[in-house]
This record gives sequence, structure tokens and C-alpha cells, in this order.
Amino acid sequence: MKKHLIQIAPYIVIILMLIYIGECTRQEQPVTIVNTIDTVTVTDTVYIEGKIVYNPIPYEVVDTFIVSPKVDTAKILTEYVLLRKYNLPITNDSNSKISVQANVQFNRISDYTFTAEIYPKTTIITQNHTIIPPTKNKLIIGAVLASNGQNLGFIPTVGLKTKKESVFTVGYDVLNGNLNAGYLMPIGKKSK
Repeated sequence: MKKHLIQIAPYIVIILMLIYIGECTRQEQPVTIVNTIDTVTVTDTVYIEGKIVYNPIPYEVVDTFIVSPKVDTAKILTEYVLLRKYNLPITNDSNSKISVQANVQFNRISDYTFTAEIYPKTTIITQNHTIIPPTKNKLIIGAVLASNGQNLGFIPTVGLKTKKESVFTVGYDVLNGNLNAGYLMPIGKKSK
């Protein structure tokens, strides 16, 4: 019996070295990360927070009044009847463009309009998705040492690990000449 063990010892060492090399060089499948970028347009009211916007006066203000000895009544009446159109911008930025148009005639505002363009806010939402590759069937090898008290057995084994993590095995006992087959099933949660 010892002589028989000594004869198969080099084979056992070679098989164990192959298993060790296979485990050391095994590479995990890479995990692919996909970034999707969605653009969502949000339409909302634009608020000016506690800020008063002073716009320059669109016409010239004369502080002094000079009375000339010659008074041109026709010119005064022409100026009085003349229709003046003013455009008063309130805001013009990335959020909105707001302005007031006014018509002045006979020393008063005769007509006015209000225009506003509110630009929608754009919010970019980024979501990361991790894609785990699906599991595949995998061929595995190993060995079993067995003893029933009288006989020692050495069984090189080949197995197939399925997608559902069940394992089917087939082995041959080189010492006793027996063929072995087995089935293993997972217990508990599926590993990721």
C-alpha cells in the first residue's frame, strides 16, 4: 500500500500545482459602469431676491430752466403734441428678459405695454448604473482524499458549476478503480 502511494505521489503534487496555478491566474470579469445623463427642463417663476434694479433714465433730465426773452409757441406746442416712445429694460440675464414700453404724449403716459421672456431652468441629473455581467457555466477541477478505515482513496474530480450555482461532479478513484459522480446545490443566498 505504501509503495502504491509513493508511485502516485508525483501525480498528486502535479495536480495540486495545476490547481494552485489555475487559482492564481484566474481573472474576474470586469464590472461595466454606464453613466446616463438626463436633462430635465424645469419651468419656474423667476424671483428677484431683495434686490432693486435701478436702470438709467432713458432721456436727459435738465435741472435748470432758462427763460429766454423769445418764446417759440409753435415749438412748445410741437413738443407737447409729439409722441415719444420709451423702452425701459428691467432685467436682461440668463433667467429672464423683462421690459416696459411706454408712450408719452401731452405730458402724460398715453400707453404702455409689458413684455417678459422667462427662460426655463435646466437641471442635469446624473445616474450611475452598475452592470454586473451574467454568470456563465464554469468548468472546475479538484481532488478528493477518502478513507473508509481500511482503504485510502484518491479521486481526481472534474465539476461543472451551472448558472444557478449547482455543481455536477465526476471523478475516478485511481487507487481503488471506482467511478464517482456527485451533485452539489447551494444553500442560502446566491453570491454575487
